[in-house]
Amino acid sequence: MQHPPEIYFFPFHLDPANEQLWRGAQPISLRPKTFAVLCHLAQRPGQLVSHEELLNSIWPNTYVSHAVPTVCVREIRQALGDEARAPQYIQTVARRGYRFIGKIQENSQEVDTLPSQPMTALPTASISGREAELQQLQQGLAAALQGKRQVLFLTGEPGIGKTSLVETFLAAVSPEVCCTIMRGQCLESYGVGEAYHPVLEAVGRLCRDAQRELGQSGQSGRPGQSVFDCLAQYAPTWLAQLPWLAGVAHQSDTHSLSLDSTRERMPREMAEAIEVLARTRMLILLLEDLHWSDYSTLDLISYLAQRREPARLLLLGTYRSGDAAQEGHPLATISHTLQLHGQCKEIPLGLLSSEAIATYLSTRFEAGTHLPLQELADFLHKRTEGNPLFLVNIVDDFIARGWIQHEDSHWVLSPKLEDIELGVPENLRQMIEQRIDRLSDEERQFLEAAGVVGLDFTAAAVAAGVEKDVIALEEACAGLARRGQFVCQNGKSEWPDHTITARYAFSHALYRQVLYERITPSRRALLHLRIGKRQEYGYGSQTSTIAPELAVHFEQGRDYRRAVYYLRQAAENANRRGGYREALIHLTKGIQLLPSLPDTQERNEQELSLQITLSLPLTATKGEAAPEVERASSRAWDLCQKSGSTFQLFHVLAGRWSVHFARGELQIAHELAEELMQVVHKDPTNSLALSAYYVSGLTFYWMGDFSAASTALEHALPLSDQHQQHRLALDPTVVCLTHLAYIDWIFGYPDKSVQRMQAALNRANELSLPYNHAFILPYAAGLYQIRREWSATQQFAEQAIELCRREGFPQYLAMATIQRGVAIVGQGQGEAGLVEIQKGIEAYRATGAELGRPFYLAVLAGAYGEVGRAEEGLASLAEADTLANQGGQRGFRAGQLLIRGSLLLGQVPHRQREAEECFRQALDLSRHQSMKCLELQAAMSLGRLWQTSRKKKKAAQQLLSKIYASYTEGFDVADLQEAKALLDALA
Repeated sequence: MQHPPEIYFFPFHLDPANEQLWRGAQPISLRPKTFAVLCHLAQRPGQLVSHEELLNSIWPNTYVSHAVPTVCVREIRQALGDEARAPQYIQTVARRGYRFIGKIQENSQEVDTLPSQPMTALPTASISGREAELQQLQQGLAAALQGKRQVLFLTGEPGIGKTSLVETFLAAVSPEVCCTIMRGQCLESYGVGEAYHPVLEAVGRLCRDAQRELGQSGQSGRPGQSVFDCLAQYAPTWLAQLPWLAGVAHQSDTHSLSLDSTRERMPREMAEAIEVLARTRMLILLLEDLHWSDYSTLDLISYLAQRREPARLLLLGTYRSGDAAQEGHPLATISHTLQLHGQCKEIPLGLLSSEAIATYLSTRFEAGTHLPLQELADFLHKRTEGNPLFLVNIVDDFIARGWIQHEDSHWVLSPKLEDIELGVPENLRQMIEQRIDRLSDEERQFLEAAGVVGLDFTAAAVAAGVEKDVIALEEACAGLARRGQFVCQNGKSEWPDHTITARYAFSHALYRQVLYERITPSRRALLHLRIGKRQEYGYGSQTSTIAPELAVHFEQGRDYRRAVYYLRQAAENANRRGGYREALIHLTKGIQLLPSLPDTQERNEQELSLQITLSLPLTATKGEAAPEVERASSRAWDLCQKSGSTFQLFHVLAGRWSVHFARGELQIAHELAEELMQVVHKDPTNSLALSAYYVSGLTFYWMGDFSAASTALEHALPLSDQHQQHRLALDPTVVCLTHLAYIDWIFGYPDKSVQRMQAALNRANELSLPYNHAFILPYAAGLYQIRREWSATQQFAEQAIELCRREGFPQYLAMATIQRGVAIVGQGQGEAGLVEIQKGIEAYRATGAELGRPFYLAVLAGAYGEVGRAEEGLASLAEADTLANQGGQRGFRAGQLLIRGSLLLGQVPHRQREAEECFRQALDLSRHQSMKCLELQAAMSLGRLWQTSRKKKKAAQQLLSKIYASYTEGFDVADLQEAKALLDALA
C-alpha cells in the first residue's frame, strides 16, 4: 500500500503514514481526528474546503455537529501557533469552511536551506505553562530567518515571568542559527529618560561583547572592529553618542557628529546598520521594560517595524501591560497601530495554571520527591493565583521555614497541607521584605543604596553613597550574585576619570522598588546627593552624557541648583537629537524646581536660560504662534530686563520676533528686527549677525520688499555655514535657501529658483532634523504649485502631511494640507480640493499663526473661481485684504488683485471695468516690486481682456511683446506658451 507523501511547510512537516506532525526534529502531538483534518486541508493548499466536505471525509457515516471541525481547527492553530485574526496557515472563510494558506515546499530540501532546528530541544518543565508563548517566539525567529522582520511584544504584569521566558528562549536558540543578540533595558530611576537610552546600551554591549571575543582570540583592535566599522559607515550619529567606542583619534569627528544627531536621522541610520549586520548573522534586538521607555526609542521601534526591506531581524520587547495601558501612554498607541497593520504581534503572558505549577515543582524537586505534587500545586495556585514571582518566593519560604526538607535523598513536606497556616503575604512587597530581612546589615545597607542608583548600578556609585570601600562592596555584591539573591553581575564600567568598577543589576525591578522605599526620606536624600556628587566628579567634563541621571540624584538630594543645571543640559541634548517631547519634560521640571532656590540674580539667570531653551521644543510641538511660546517669550523678556546680558538679550529679542512674525504682526516684527541689527552693530560677532540678517530677511520678504529681503538673506547664508551653534528653531541655511528660491522666481529666474529649492532640500536631508523637513516640504510643494506641476505639488504635500502627523507639527501639517488641496484642484477635482484647502486654513488658524493666511485665503478664492463660486471667492479675498492691511502682509497684493480680476470676470453679468482696473493695478504693483512673474501674468490678463477690442488690441500686443521679450532666461514653460499663443492671437 502506497502511503501519502510527506508535506513540508516551514518550519513544519506532516508525516501522514505515521500520523505525526513535526516542527524540525520536535514532534507535536495531535488527536487523530485533528491530525486528519490538518492533512485534508494541507493536501489541498489554497482550496476552499467546506464544512460538509470535512464532515464527509473525516467522519463518514457518523453524525457530528458543525462545531466538531471548528474544535479541530482550533487545536491545529494552537499546535502551529497560528491566529484566526492574522492566519499564516489556516484561513477561515466565514460560514463556508477553511483554506490552507501555508507555503508548501516541494520537498525537504527547501526547508533545509535554513537551520532545520532554529531552537534546541528544551525540557518541558523549564517553560512550564509557557509552551504556547515560547512557540510563538520560535515562530517569530523562524520567520525572521527567512528575511521577514518580526516585532514581538511580550507583555504581562510584574512578576509574571517575562524575563524568564525571554532568557529560556534565547538560551534555546540553536548554534546553527549564527545569531547576534543586542540587549538594552529601559530604566525608571532616570526620570524622563535619555533619548534612545536602551538602544545605546544595546549597541554598547554588542561592541563590548565583540571586543571580548577579539581578546579571547588573541586579536587586538577597536571595540568590536566589524561592529565599529558598521557604525562608522552607516550610523555615525550613534557612534557619536558613544565616544568611548571611537577612541581618542576619532573624538573630534564624533563630537561634530553629535551636534547633528537627530530623531529622524538616528532611526534611519540604526535601521540601515541593523540591516547590514543582519546580512551575515541573524539579529535579535531585545529591549526590556518598554513601559519606562523614552519617546525616541518607541519612535525607533515603530520605524523599524514599518520598514519594508527584508531583514533577518527579530525585535523583541517586554513591558508591563498595566503600566502601558495608562491613559496617554505612547507605547499602547504604537503597539495598537502596528498590530492593525500586521507589523507586530503582542504575546500576553497570563497566570500559571495549577498543572503548570505542578510541572515546576516536579522539576525543582526532581532529585527524588515524596511531595504530593498536585495537591501542593493546587494549594500554591490558590494563594498565588499563578503569579510566577509569588510562586518562587513562597516555595523559597517553605524551604526556609523547614516545611519542605531534603531527608534521606528525598524531598518531603513535613506538615500536612491542611495544617499549614502559611499567612501568605498580602502582596509581593511583604515577601521581598522577608528576604531582605534575612540579609546581613551590611548587605542590606549596600542594596538600599544600590536601589537609589537604579536598576543597573556600579559598585563605585553605591560605595560613594554608603561611604564604604569599593572593593569590599564589590565582594559583597559578588557574593549576593553567586547566591542568586537580588542582584546579578552585569560586566564592568570605566568612568572618564579612569575609575574601573563592577556593574550589577537587580534581578527584578520590584526588588529595587521595595529596597528604595524602605529608606527613610532624610537618608534617601543623603544617598542621592552623595551618589550624584561622586558621579559628577567621575564624569568630569562629560557629565552631559548622564545629565538625566544626575538631575534625578540632585533633585532627590535637595541640591536644586545642580538639578536645574542638569535638567537644562539634558534638554539641550534632547533638542540636538530632535527629542522635543523629552526636552519639554526636562525643562518643565527645571522651571518647577526654581522656586526652591533662593531669589537671587543667579536664579533669574538660570530661569532665563531655561525659558530660552524652552522656545525650540515648544515651537516645534505647539506651533510658532502658540500661547505657550508667547508665555515663554514674555517671561524671558521680563527676566532679561534684570540681567543686562547682551548675548541673552539678543536671543530673547529673536524669540519675541518669532512670535510676532508667526502671528503676521509684521510692523512689530520689523521693529524687533531693527533692534537686533542694532545689537549686532554694538557686538558684531558672526553668530549674532547670522540671526539678525536672517530675521530681517524674512520680515522684508513677507512685507513685500523683495530686494531688501534678498540682500539680507544673502548676507545670512554664508554665516549659517560657518556657525552651526545657533538657537533658531529651524536651520538658517534651509530657511534662507527656501525664501531665496521664491525670490528668484519672483524676479524671473525659474531655473535658478528650482536649483535653490533643491539645495534647500539637500541641506534638510543632510541634517535630517524632522522640524526642518516639516518646514521645507510645504514650501517645496508651493513652488511646484506656482509652476503648475501638480503631481510634484501633491507628492511634496503628502510627504509633509505624513511627517507632521507622525512628529506632531500642527502648523506645517495645516500648510501641507492646503497645498495638497491646491494640487487636487489643479488636477480637475475642484470641489474635493476646495474642501481640503478649507480644512487646512481652519487648522492653520487654530495654531494661532496668521503669517501667510492672506495668501492662503487668496488661494482659496482662486479655488472658488475654479468651481464657479465667484461671490464666495470675492468674500475670501476681502478677508485676505483686511488681514493684510492689519498686519502689514502686503508682499503678494499683486497676486490677490489678479485673482480678484479673474473672479469679477467670472460673475454674471461680467464686471469688466472693475476687472480691468484690478489687472492694471496688479501690473503697476508687480513692476514696482520687480515681480516679473506677476508682471507677465498681469499683462496676459489685460491682453485677454483687450483681445476683442479694436482700440485696445494693439496696445495689448505691444505691452505683452515688451514683457515677453524681457524674459532672457525664460520663465515657466506653461506661462510662456500661453503668452506666445496670446501674442499670436493678437497679431
